[in-house]
Amino acid sequence: MFVGNHSAYGVMEIFVLLCIWTRRFGTRRPAVGLSHDVGMKWPLRWGVARIGGVRASQEAAGKALSKGFDVLVFPGGDVDALRPFGARYEVHWKGRAGFVRTAAEAGVPIVMLANCGSHAQYTLLPGGPTIARRIGLTRFRIYTWPLPLGTFALLGAILGWALGALGPWWILGGFLCAFFPNPTRMKVRFSEPIQAAELLAKHRGDAKTAAEAIRARLESSLRALAAERKTPWG
Repeated sequence: MFVGNHSAYGVMEIFVLLCIWTRRFGTRRPAVGLSHDVGMKWPLRWGVARIGGVRASQEAAGKALSKGFDVLVFPGGDVDALRPFGARYEVHWKGRAGFVRTAAEAGVPIVMLANCGSHAQYTLLPGGPTIARRIGLTRFRIYTWPLPLGTFALLGAILGWALGALGPWWILGGFLCAFFPNPTRMKVRFSEPIQAAELLAKHRGDAKTAAEAIRARLESSLRALAAERKTPWG
């Protein structure tokens, strides 16, 4: 089981990892990735399913592992993917730990993968969890809302156009600022396998404590990669 940190909007690293995996194994070693509920809704579901995505759950992970698939898990989901830009070298999992017990029960090791650089695609602002709570998104397992800095450029351009101070081309510029990612160099580091059953036993069967140990090690690896960068983008 591969366990990693998510990045802004959680898209770019998926394609990078898919490319790495395909170059290394071709079609000899099939893998599946656990997807947030949003990714399994139309029209996203069509694309997510075609690259091996399944709805995230312990049952789905256990079933895939029992069939011999490798499983990619981002425990933090939307909370980790949409963390603020200032927390780009942190790992936010919201206390989720089911993957540890699933890996232990399946008898497979856990391999951490630290993804550095992808989160710099967007400058996300804090406050997303508050908005998600206020508008009732938590009932749909959505615990935060994206607040990219570029959104304010788009809103400003629309307001300026409505007031007659800016031309329509400014709206296009605002749109590009809001939705087009910044160019950034991404680096992924895979760790040595961790025996899930042994780790769980070491923590007296407490999956949350075991998961926190993995999260802390992953964050340490992420910060080590960040120290090699001159800027957040490369």
